[in-house]
Amino acid sequence: MSGEEPPSSPAAVTTMTIQQIRSELIELNDSSFVFTRRDELESALSSARRTNSVKGRAGLVTPRAAETPAPAEEEPRPPKAESPSVGTSATAASTADAAATAAGGDRPASRPPAAEAAPFVPPADDLVPSGDASRRLVEYFVMVSSVPVEDRAAQRAAASSRRMKARAPDPSRDKMNSRTKGRFDVRRVHLARTGHGADGADGDGAPQDDAVGNTLLEPRITARYPAADHEDQPLNVRIPQFCHPEGTDLIRPTTAYRMPRVHHFVLTDSMGGKQFGTCLTVYEEFGRGDDGKTTYYAPRVLVLLSTWPYLTAFRTYLTQLYRLATTTDCMTVPIERYVQNICLEVPAPPPGAFEVQLSILSQDIKFWAPPADQPIPYVSLPNNVLFECLDIGNILFAWYTLACERKVLLVSGQLSLLTVCSEILCALLFPMKWSHLYIPVLPRSLSPMLDAPMPYLCGISRDNFPFAVEDISDETVVVDLDRNVITLGPGTPDLPPLPHNRRKKLEAALKANAGDVFWEARNLTKADVLRVRASGDESALGAMLDKAGSVWEERINTRDDAFNLAHAPDSANMEFNEDANAGLDGGELPKQSRWDAVQEAFLRFYVSLLQDYRKFLPAESLQSRSTWRGKEGMSDLRYKKDEFVAAAPSEFQPFLEELAQTQQFDDFVTRRMHNAVDAPDIKFFDQSIDAKSNRSKLKLKKKETTFLHSASARRDLKTVEAVEPSSEGLPPLPGGERAYLYKDWPLNFDESLFCKPRAIPGSISAEFDRRTALRSALRSQYGIVDDARGLGGRNRSPEVTAFMLFFATFTSVIGKELYNVEEKHGNAPVAGVGLGPLDSWSEGVTSGTMNKQSLTNLDDDIAVARTIARAQIDLAFNTLSLMRARRLPPEPAIYKLLIQACGRTRVTHRASQIMEMLARDGLATNS
Repeated sequence: MSGEEPPSSPAAVTTMTIQQIRSELIELNDSSFVFTRRDELESALSSARRTNSVKGRAGLVTPRAAETPAPAEEEPRPPKAESPSVGTSATAASTADAAATAAGGDRPASRPPAAEAAPFVPPADDLVPSGDASRRLVEYFVMVSSVPVEDRAAQRAAASSRRMKARAPDPSRDKMNSRTKGRFDVRRVHLARTGHGADGADGDGAPQDDAVGNTLLEPRITARYPAADHEDQPLNVRIPQFCHPEGTDLIRPTTAYRMPRVHHFVLTDSMGGKQFGTCLTVYEEFGRGDDGKTTYYAPRVLVLLSTWPYLTAFRTYLTQLYRLATTTDCMTVPIERYVQNICLEVPAPPPGAFEVQLSILSQDIKFWAPPADQPIPYVSLPNNVLFECLDIGNILFAWYTLACERKVLLVSGQLSLLTVCSEILCALLFPMKWSHLYIPVLPRSLSPMLDAPMPYLCGISRDNFPFAVEDISDETVVVDLDRNVITLGPGTPDLPPLPHNRRKKLEAALKANAGDVFWEARNLTKADVLRVRASGDESALGAMLDKAGSVWEERINTRDDAFNLAHAPDSANMEFNEDANAGLDGGELPKQSRWDAVQEAFLRFYVSLLQDYRKFLPAESLQSRSTWRGKEGMSDLRYKKDEFVAAAPSEFQPFLEELAQTQQFDDFVTRRMHNAVDAPDIKFFDQSIDAKSNRSKLKLKKKETTFLHSASARRDLKTVEAVEPSSEGLPPLPGGERAYLYKDWPLNFDESLFCKPRAIPGSISAEFDRRTALRSALRSQYGIVDDARGLGGRNRSPEVTAFMLFFATFTSVIGKELYNVEEKHGNAPVAGVGLGPLDSWSEGVTSGTMNKQSLTNLDDDIAVARTIARAQIDLAFNTLSLMRARRLPPEPAIYKLLIQACGRTRVTHRASQIMEMLARDGLATNS
């Protein structure tokens, strides 16, 4: 192979130049060649090679593109961790060695110079079968470690930058323009109070001239399981950025030991699917200072990635696993077996069928999903958290702001609150789905996105907030979760009024079911506050509220603590059981929990406002049409939103007019128009409307009919015990020890300690197989079926929906010029021009009715019309190519629309190319 050609072996990606990587990505028709960072390019090329290899085996790409790379010389891999023994860690020494090297010391000869600092490289031939993503509970277990940057020049350059970035901007001290000062004035209430500032990089008392203390650290993925990407859920290379949202360039050893902390983040892929990350950040010993006495610590982050929002359960699992490994002597199998168990042997619960229970350190952790006919993810979320942070009025305002698609930024001093509250607010939007920018934990480096000219729901820590104030748009609504405060920017658009009667009912339902949560979190009741307020004693009222504020501040400041008693392993289950069993009447268990009733209150609001929306759907579905012609020459496949708003009661119209302009309403209606067969959320919402209508028609006296009943549904679930980590094939422990003990969490996994994963329980596998067969039957019968799952998985993304709407609209006008030419010249026959469905000959027109000049003009018009038609087809074809290059999922309806357009205009070469694409994407040609 010549020096100009890129190496063909995946193992040689790290030896390629950036230009070679980009050249191969272009050759593989992968749009990732636009990336600028080397790690992103390397990850994209490895992923593209694996994908191309799979397609090649399936015969979907040409032999050259699918050619299996020749094996290359194996590169050195990170050393395997030694089996831990009593009182030792396989990696403590390696970490100390890394620190010693950074400090100028010598590294022991038995260890490779940079092995422990090298990024983890998965083996090229270790391809993980994708299977069905809905069956996996956890996608990846990842370790992000802080390793020294060996480049001395980079360390010196980063030192001054680190000191500058560690100091938050302050309008009273720093020079700022009037615009920035104005933004600080508006958002001042959200800034950290005096004495509660961000943890500065230099605020730990470390000696300024200590070489170890000034070591520049970089967060890297040092271990992961599985070692290779799932084909349907590749690992995002930006995970370290979300593990350290304060900034990856601010990490250095600290002399102050910090207790383990937990936070969550959400990654959204190109298909709109979510990956939920749960992070446990622990500070472990990094090395000794120059004096030999000072101990330095560095952060290491353990990450669980899943498509399911079991945030509390994953938090519990990670903290229990870390406690089991580092503080007990009862770990009978190594860490590797626990990691393999949670990733590949513990299944996700099939919705409404089973509850999966696993045990760790004598604690039960339960995973369950609501029935498929109630596809709302609120059951897996600690809903009480949002209602403890905000009172009912502020919750309603935050929800309504999102319903109208405004810019919303959540602020908290506790990172774990941001994702939890963001997910709860999104669940309250049901049946709508938030389809704009969504980053619940925004890293400091991404704060410029807060000035984006589009709606967003983001969250930011209070430490990062002053660094982002300059970028926060004047239209943004900032919601402070710690202080129950909401501020509006000077340019925030006005919201339309909520329908008065529906607002009263919604507010009354929230107060009845969750009105006391806010006050109980502050050791008060609302009645106490009202009683003191009615007495007129302002000093007593102030003292009461001050005491309540102190109670809340003390409580809220420990939310991120990993071993906070408020997050004891079974607290979520206890809370649910108390809510579900409260208010028993005659021993009969209620159907609803408290949070069923809260979610249903918002659902009823949408049911009342949208109860007639189906009357304004197009009469025909998109799949049944063969021509674009509709009423007055316009497509009649559009939702009649103007008529829908006009037909609503006058009280509803201001809100509906705003709602009808939103992307979430467009997505909702589009899914209803094109995928009503198998969209559980749409089906459930329509059934809720029908239930309300039937109640109104058949009952002379109104009787409450509950829509959500997860409390009773959960009691009907069959509990399946997850298999425990396997102990088969393990080597004997040294010295006759009976348990695996770790002083610190290992830097790498010991691959020799993994074993062959065991199959998931047969009952759960059979249930998944039954559902898969049902989806396949629906797909073959109806063509388009949404495979989205109720909680995890990939729903059709806003980007796919936008492409779909573009093709539905644009293809309806392709060929109109040819049709207009026919109409203009009295349907005169045109030799060699066929219009497919537009072909028609008027019985009253003969060739003798047109003179030579008319025929000449007709030829000119036809030539122009055919040129326009070809250009329109080319534009649509190029847009389809762009959609495929961006790895967006193919939609059969798009291919069908384009093929029909080619038929109308007789652009046969494009029709052949589209049919070829259709076959390569594995879609039925008759779809």
